[in-house]
Amino acid sequence: MQYTLKKSLGQHFLKDASICIKIKEALLEQEIAQLLEVGPGGGALTQHIYDIPAKDFKAIELDTEKVNFLLHTYPELEGKLINADFLEMNVPFSDEFVVVGNFPYNISTQIVFKVLDWKLQVPGGKTSPVLLAAAKACGFTHVPWSPAGFLGDELSSERFPNDRLLAAALRDVRSGDILLAHLGIWSRRDPWAPAVLEPLIKGLKAKGFCFRTLRDHPQY
Repeated sequence: MQYTLKKSLGQHFLKDASICIKIKEALLEQEIAQLLEVGPGGGALTQHIYDIPAKDFKAIELDTEKVNFLLHTYPELEGKLINADFLEMNVPFSDEFVVVGNFPYNISTQIVFKVLDWKLQVPGGKTSPVLLAAAKACGFTHVPWSPAGFLGDELSSERFPNDRLLAAALRDVRSGDILLAHLGIWSRRDPWAPAVLEPLIKGLKAKGFCFRTLRDHPQY
C-alpha cells in the first residue's frame, strides 16, 4: 500500500532510523507512562515507539490516507490512532503525558502553543541523563528553573489571566528559587509584562526578598 506526500499539510517525513532509535531511547528514560505522537505520517517513528512497554500510546493524524496506511501496515495500531486535527483536539489523557512527533512544518508553532495550553499535564523543562551528559561534554551546566519559577508568560491569557499568574507567583516563590520569564511572547493576548512583572517585583520585595543574578546563586 502506497501513500502520497501532501505539501498543503506540511508533510515531511523522518527517514533516518538511527534518529528514531535515539528518540525511543530518550522516551525509555521517561517515567511518564502516557505518550502522544503528533503526525505519525508513514510511521517511521511510530513503528519504534507504539509498543514501548508500560506506555499507553496514542497518535493523532489529520490525513485519512496516512491513517489507513498505518492501520494496514501496523494492525496493532487499531484503537490507538485518532483521525483528527491536533489543533482542535481535547486533551487525550487524564494524567501527565509526553508529546513527540515530526511536526508538520507549516503549523509547528501552533502545535507548540497547543501543548503549552496543556502545561499541567505535559511538563516542560524535562531532561534525561543522555541530554545532561551531552551538555556537560560541551562544557555546559544545566540550570533548571524552580517549580514556582515558571511564571506563565507563555500560557494562554484566556485560561491563565495575569492576576492568576501574579497571585500564584507571590504565593509560591521561595528563597533561592530561579525564576523564568520571557518579556516578548507575541502569542499572549494580554501582555504579561509590565502587568505582572512590576507588581511581582514589588510584592516579593514587600515579603523580604531581594534579587540576584544567576552567577550569584550558591549552587552555580
